[in-house]
Amino acid sequence: MPDTNLNDGIRIISEESIGHSKAAEEYIEVQFPFDDATWILFIPIVYRRNGLFLEYPGKNAIDLEENRLKRNRLYDYLNRVSECIPKTTEELKTWVQENHEWWNAEHSNAGETKRFFDGLLDNTGKWMCCHCLSPDNGNPQRRIQQIKDFGYTLATKTKYRCEACNRNRTHLMMLPIERNGVGNGYEQWSDCLRKRIIQVLGGVDVCDNKRNAHLLPDHKFPEIRWDQDTIGHNPDDMSEDDIREKFQLMTNQHNEEKREVCRKCRLTGKRPYPFGIKYYYEGSEDWAGEPQGKIAENGCKGCCWYDFALWRDSINKELNKG
Repeated sequence: MPDTNLNDGIRIISEESIGHSKAAEEYIEVQFPFDDATWILFIPIVYRRNGLFLEYPGKNAIDLEENRLKRNRLYDYLNRVSECIPKTTEELKTWVQENHEWWNAEHSNAGETKRFFDGLLDNTGKWMCCHCLSPDNGNPQRRIQQIKDFGYTLATKTKYRCEACNRNRTHLMMLPIERNGVGNGYEQWSDCLRKRIIQVLGGVDVCDNKRNAHLLPDHKFPEIRWDQDTIGHNPDDMSEDDIREKFQLMTNQHNEEKREVCRKCRLTGKRPYPFGIKYYYEGSEDWAGEPQGKIAENGCKGCCWYDFALWRDSINKELNKG
């Protein structure tokens, strides 16, 4: 598979990724061509709303051969971001105007959120202080949530000095990316399908086996073992059987935990286990099979994190034998 290179004019500025832990998001600073110069945007590389899960090994490590797959995925994504964002002042003005018109047509009654949105949109690509955007609202999180729910991509920087109010405040940057984002280049799902997945799976956190109003659809097969041939199509009318085969529901906390243990498994070849229970319904603690690509999914089977419900049911069956 040939290596992917960044398009002309794109340059990664970040030494390391920048995390926003409360929203479980990560970004990198990237320079893009704009007019006869450049502009620097905070580009998300982990953004669950868009099904976006990419890894940045850091500026000093990205060229290492061991990071080839991560590098190719990241470069391919940044090239597609560059294709969709405005490249001139006139293109940016058109993008802003089109989104003002869309908001006015779809959400004319959004009130305070619209004023917050207008301030971000009119300053697309710039850091805006949440307090200065809405000084009478001590908790702008609801506004931010609504704007993200409508498909817009916002970058966040916490405790950033505001020149206007001279305080360390949370700042937001509206990114000129099409609504619902560019995604990871592998798989995405619509808001409609996301709701169907939660409904079909009963709104139950697969780890705690309890209903929860704040759940994320999780691919059973972890993204860290995907390659460019792993992509699948997720239509809104996906069958219920396909949904149950492919997805499970988790809280953001459990999803973060899974992401970390799957990363360690990829690095060490040792499969994880929860609660100190070293049980696998197939295979053993040692990884078996190909490390990457669709065929690697066979190596995940038997691990609790691949299918937590089946893992729990298998343990119960073993206990009932006695």
